Amino acid sequence: MPPVVMTRRQALLDANYQHAVFSPVKRKRTLKREKEQKESRNKEQNKNRVATPEPSPLEAHFGAPHLAGVKKFQDTLDTTCTRLLGLADTMTVFTDNKEIVEKVHDEIDAFIGQARLLVASKLKKQFGKMLSDAVDPAYAPPTSLEDLTGFWEMVQIQIGKADESYEALEKLRKNNWVEEVVVPVKKAAPLKNKVAKTTRPVMSAKAAEAAKARADKMKEFKAQMLAKKAQSGKENEAAAV
Repeated sequence: MPPVVMTRRQALLDANYQHAVFSPVKRKRTLKREKEQKESRNKEQNKNRVATPEPSPLEAHFGAPHLAGVKKFQDTLDTTCTRLLGLADTMTVFTDNKEIVEKVHDEIDAFIGQARLLVASKLKKQFGKMLSDAVDPAYAPPTSLEDLTGFWEMVQIQIGKADESYEALEKLRKNNWVEEVVVPVKKAAPLKNKVAKTTRPVMSAKAAEAAKARADKMKEFKAQMLAKKAQSGKENEAAAV
């Protein structure tokens, strides 16, 4: 009986196929190679496939843009608090300096108190509470990014004043804590120069005629208004009688 003719794929899948072209050793080697190729393709596909992570409960509730905005404000808050407290600590070193006059000592103490109070009260306590409420699903009404932006713009004014105070103290420190006395400079009296008289431009005949017509028209309009006013007064008097 002649051997059954099969395709190569059938021959590879048929463990009992004994055709001379596909010996058991060669068939086993081919199956192993195809298996390795398939695993390699699957591995490459899984590597290139981008998995979409499941959103967290907060992200599902507030949305990714809201959480990203809150995180940005939180990072800015932490940076600002660290910077202001660092400036206050820098000036604390000079509070016991006996060579500094009392007025400057008062300015140093005022800046240190201003910076630390701003951090403790406005920034960490109030703004920090707003940031916590902004990511709390149970807090109502919800704190929006617009609310955070408005409060931060308001507190930025006080941060700017603290920075200005520190810059003034730093300028004094570089000048050995001596205030610069500014001597007013007297300005020289301005010279009275003769102002040349300006001559009025001569109007052309056409322009003069137009100006005269406008003036006559205005006089006529005023006369009409006076006549109407007088007529109205007579009518009111007649009605009163």
